[in-house]
Amino acid sequence: MGNWAAFDIEIADAIPEGSGWRQSNPRISCASLAMRDGFDFKVRFWQGQPAMSPEQCKTLVSDLLAISNDGYRLVTWNGVSFDFGMVAQQSGMVETLMYLFRK
Repeated sequence: MGNWAAFDIEIADAIPEGSGWRQSNPRISCASLAMRDGFDFKVRFWQGQPAMSPEQCKTLVSDLLAISNDGYRLVTWNGVSFDFGMVAQQSGMVETLMYLFRK
């Protein structure tokens, strides 16, 4: 069994009809990570009120990098097309997220 970490975000703002998320730039309200290490499970949670600040998003990226470096493989449902892109846009840490995606 491998060490897996399932990652997901939720957004704080509605995306207008006919607009994509990149154009409307919604803010991230929260992010979560469910980690499996053998038969043990852990959950991490990040949130803002009402949305995460750029600094909170940078902390999220740093935490994801540390978790990945600890041997967890990040998995998402639509992370490449949405979650990682949103976090990159909000944190400004595009290169780090590209590294995590390729890892």
